[in-house]
Amino acid sequence: MLPEDGLQQVLGASERYRDIFNAAADVMVLRDAGFRVVDVNAAFVAQSGFSREEALGQVGILGGSAEPDARATQASSLGNGTAPVANA
Repeated sequence: MLPEDGLQQVLGASERYRDIFNAAADVMVLRDAGFRVVDVNAAFVAQSGFSREEALGQVGILGGSAEPDARATQASSLGNGTAPVANA
């Protein structure tokens, strides 16, 4: 168990983190080990069109390379030579 002043420090750090997370101009999505969305910031809501409530618990909401299905598709594309190539 933390002493009272230690608990207050942890709570203060948590509040500061939450303020930074919510005020960030960049889209931020926090996921758990199963890739389920556990939190999104205001920039995500503004840019995605999803509400926070709609996003929470979702797995395939972004469709980017961090999505499990997208990674599997990319890996199979690399294996069969059909992966897109970026022009330099």
